[in-house]
Amino acid sequence: MGIVHRSHRTDVDWLAAGLIGRYVDGFKQHLTEGRYAANTFASYLGCIAHFARWSRTKRLRLHRVDERLIDALDCR
Repeated sequence: MGIVHRSHRTDVDWLAAGLIGRYVDGFKQHLTEGRYAANTFASYLGCIAHFARWSRTKRLRLHRVDERLIDALDCR
């Protein structure tokens, strides 16, 4: 029997239409192939959704996000 992952957060579906949408399916596949626990799977997707919302509020372009930018925004 395969592992079934269900996100407790239903708001991650909008990620596919956002800046990181092209990476979400690959990330999900990585988690599935790595046999991550369902709760971890959901938590990691929630983190990605949080990052996507945050980067949108800061009007960031994905290719500009690096350590220097994070330090400059005082996000840690």
